[in-house]
Amino acid sequence: MKKKLYALTAIIMCAGMMTACGTKDEIAADELAERLNNDVKYSEQLTALSQEAAAKYLYLNPGDYEEIKAYISTEAVADEFIIVKTKSVSAVRDKLTAHAEALKTKYKEYRPDEVAKLDSAVIETLGDTVTLIVAPDKESAETVYNNYLKK
Repeated sequence: MKKKLYALTAIIMCAGMMTACGTKDEIAADELAERLNNDVKYSEQLTALSQEAAAKYLYLNPGDYEEIKAYISTEAVADEFIIVKTKSVSAVRDKLTAHAEALKTKYKEYRPDEVAKLDSAVIETLGDTVTLIVAPDKESAETVYNNYLKK
């Protein structure tokens, strides 16, 4: 009986430790924005948009989002990241995908070398938050995003 109790205790402790090393359930947009802005290398410094300006930039309606954090570059390069907390994840994900496609069309003629960044754009969803990252190094951007998600 004692052996079973010890084994059960060991299993519970291991399960607890694995849970502690899991991932976050939700995204704090301010924290993720700070990490993406500071830890991902972009071609130029990004500028924060106000929530209202970001909504207009992405053609989002007021009912589409609860919170937006958007940092964009000048039009010289395609670098940007956008974090949208929403009640309509699929609609916002579709709009961010359409946004990236529209940028591809724009840069195809203007700066064809920027299209590769858009082709490898990172679009991630966690809970009620959709994130778009356009950066020169996709792997680095994904690493920063995934490291943020670790508890």
